[in-house]
Amino acid sequence: RCHDVRLADHGEETGKYQTCHDPELAQEGSRYDLAACVAPVWDDPKLPQSSGAMMLPQWLEYNAQKGVQHFLVYTTMETDERQYAVLGPFLKAGLVTQIRLDVGPLVRLHGPEKTQQLVINDCLHRMRGRTTWLMTSSDVDEYNVFLSAPKGEPFHESLRAEVGEKNVHAVTYGFLQFLHPDRPYENLQISSEFREAEIPYICPKLFVRPDVVECMFVHWPMAVARGTKNLYLPNTTLATQHYRKTRLEVDIHNITIDRRLAHEVHDLDEALKRRYGQSWRAWSPRLVPPDGEAPSEDAMVQVDRLEAWPGARAVVEFMANLREPAFIEGMLRSAAG
Repeated sequence: RCHDVRLADHGEETGKYQTCHDPELAQEGSRYDLAACVAPVWDDPKLPQSSGAMMLPQWLEYNAQKGVQHFLVYTTMETDERQYAVLGPFLKAGLVTQIRLDVGPLVRLHGPEKTQQLVINDCLHRMRGRTTWLMTSSDVDEYNVFLSAPKGEPFHESLRAEVGEKNVHAVTYGFLQFLHPDRPYENLQISSEFREAEIPYICPKLFVRPDVVECMFVHWPMAVARGTKNLYLPNTTLATQHYRKTRLEVDIHNITIDRRLAHEVHDLDEALKRRYGQSWRAWSPRLVPPDGEAPSEDAMVQVDRLEAWPGARAVVEFMANLREPAFIEGMLRSAAG
C-alpha cells in the first residue's frame, strides 16, 4: 500500500515523497525492541573507501545480527540501482521499510543539513509506539559496540542492562576513529584493526526512546517528556567505531591496534553470504561506481562540526573524557544555546 506525501512551508512546496508499507507489519500489538533510521547514502568515485553503496549491506547485516528488528531506509530520486540491489533481500525478509524522498526544494530553501534533520524526525515519529529503542542517526560507517556485553547479546538487552530502572529518553555515547580497511571491496569494514589512539572530540550519537522524544537534532533530543534524562555511557562501555580515515589522513604515531570487532569478520561474512548467496568478496564488485560517475546528490551534510556551536565544544570534550555513566541533558541544553 503506497501513499504520496507533499510537504509545504506557508504554502510553498519544500519536498515530497512516496512511502509504501505492508499492513501486516503494523498489526495492532506488534512492537519492536530496537529499530534504526537509515539516511540516504552517497558515493564519490574518487573516494571508493567511503562508498555508501559499498558500506550499506555490511552495516545493515551487522545491525540485524545485533538485534535491530526493522530499518527505515530513506532513498531519493537520485538513488541508483546498486542500492536497490542491496535492499532487495532485506525488503523480501520484511526487515526494511523504504521511504523515497524528493528533497530538492528543501535543500534549495534551507540547505542540505535540513534534509538530515527531516529524515531523523520523520523516522522518529513513524516509530513512536512501534519500537522501544531507536537508532536515529547512526551512519553506515559507524558500528556500535557494547564492550562488556556477552557475545551474541542483542543491543536492546545491553541497553536494558545499562539503563536498569532509570527514567531515560536517550542513551548517548562517543566515537572511536578507525581507519578504512585496505581494499574495501574485498575486506569488510570491521576487519580494520587500526584506530586513532586519542579519543576524537566529535558530537555524540545515541539510542532514543521515541515514545518520550518529540523532536530531534542530529546529535541530541530537543524536546522530551518531563522528568526523563539523557544517560551518557563512557567509551569503555559503549562506543561507535567510525570507519572514516585512510592511512594518509592520520598521524602514524597516534595509531593503536584494536581488534574488538575484527574477530566478528567471519560471522558477518557468513551472514552476508546467506543474505546474498555469495561471499562479500564475490558479491561486492557489483557495487563499484561506474567510471566517471559524479557524486550522488544523496550526499548528506555531516553535522558534527563543533565550530557551528561554540557552546558544544566544551561539553563534547567533557563527555569524551568521562569514565563513568552520567546524566547530561542539562549540559546539552546549554550547548544548544
